[in-house]
Amino acid sequence: MNKNYFCEKLLPLCGLVLGLAGNAGAAASMRVGKRSANRNGDRTQMGFRILSLLALVAVGVVPSYAITTYVVPPGLTVGDEFRYVFLAGNFAGSATAASTDINVYNAYVNTDANAGGSIIASLGIEDWMILGSTATVNVITNIGATPSTIGIYGLDGTLIADGTGTTGNGLFSGGLLSTLEYSTNGGQNSDYVFTGTNADGSTAAHPLGDANPEVGQGGFLNLFWTQVGTLPQGTSLELYGISPLLVVGPGGTVSEVPEPTTIGLMGLGAAFLLMARRRGPPFRCD
Repeated sequence: MNKNYFCEKLLPLCGLVLGLAGNAGAAASMRVGKRSANRNGDRTQMGFRILSLLALVAVGVVPSYAITTYVVPPGLTVGDEFRYVFLAGNFAGSATAASTDINVYNAYVNTDANAGGSIIASLGIEDWMILGSTATVNVITNIGATPSTIGIYGLDGTLIADGTGTTGNGLFSGGLLSTLEYSTNGGQNSDYVFTGTNADGSTAAHPLGDANPEVGQGGFLNLFWTQVGTLPQGTSLELYGISPLLVVGPGGTVSEVPEPTTIGLMGLGAAFLLMARRRGPPFRCD
């Protein structure tokens, strides 16, 4: 890097960031809701991260976190099951939280995930779901429970949670292993997200469809990822999405795990064919 460029531009900007960091807590207090001193501390750290990134943008030193396709979680082998989580809201138009019907949100997430340009469209899955709650359907009921033995991963292959439980490092334990920040376009951000959900996965006092639904914010490992405050239902935000149960196949392929009823019907059909063959010529009605 040119010495003059560093001294005249980069160094002063870094000094500016350090000076502004002391005021980041005050700036954070203008965000959604009022939180405890510990939470304000978390926001101060986030404010510092944002200011640092702005400084890097100003001098053209911007790290790239974008991915061009989904990543099969490292360490998983053929037959291993897992789920993806992500941010939706890049291809399906503006997402608001006016509806009280969970199916509206599931359809939105599904449309966004399968749109042209989505890095997960090639998976061909048609039942992506929202990580969110309405007054009548909470998030666990909507997405189905996943045991701690099955990992929940970001689209970059990073382990985010062990299952969807409320203990250990479960998705609704208030202690994620990594932040949930990758979206369907491969980008990474930490915007506010409509959830309508409490930290433990129960329906919040202000669910989706409420005048001011609960929101979370990507970029946090604690309860803030799903429960940080409220915003008007007409605000255009992103939504969290999650896959059904997936399985790793040969050659690093990924597919949806068949529903138990589907497996049962396939087995019944195979048994019927086997019995028919053993009984001799097929029965005829003529």
